[in-house]
Amino acid sequence: MKTLIVSAIFISFTFVSGQTKTNYEIINQLISGSLVKVLSEYSEGEEKEKIVFKADFPDGYSVLKNRSFNFLHSLNPKVELGTLNDFEDISYTLEQISVDYGETFRKNIFSDYYSVREIKISGTSVISKSGKKVPLPFSESYSDTVAYDLLEQQQNNALPFTRGEIPEEPLFRSILEPAVALTAAVVTIYLFFDVRSK
Repeated sequence: MKTLIVSAIFISFTFVSGQTKTNYEIINQLISGSLVKVLSEYSEGEEKEKIVFKADFPDGYSVLKNRSFNFLHSLNPKVELGTLNDFEDISYTLEQISVDYGETFRKNIFSDYYSVREIKISGTSVISKSGKKVPLPFSESYSDTVAYDLLEQQQNNALPFTRGEIPEEPLFRSILEPAVALTAAVVTIYLFFDVRSK
């Protein structure tokens, strides 16, 4: 139980650190957080020589499936990966991962553009306690603000579940900002030569 508490504190701490995390890192943290809760629920009052764990993840999520078992096993070495005929003590089904970005905005008139990033996971766990199956639906989410220029870098082309629809580049930035910069340069040059001629 102490291990679970320490792990939960570690997960919470990583969420508040200042470095921008990739979507994949955040998804792993959300899954880890949900697994800590599930194992904590199961561990209350259950003493067994081994804990059989089965995970059901959608196609293309196998890297997450393997990591979920390794994470649980690191929390409790009694956790073993179940086979087809095993009676599972913990069944973990990841149903959905979503990555969404809000509209771009500026924090002030001189700042860069930003977008709100929101990542969610959801699914259902089932634990066996005292001979009964207890369903434990889970839903975890994470939200932060990311510089528009960094959105693409936070995704992984090889892992489609880490990708979201990036909003259009701001109109002011793509058209007006170059025009404003060019106008400012022309005015500066004009004033420079105008003042010198006088």
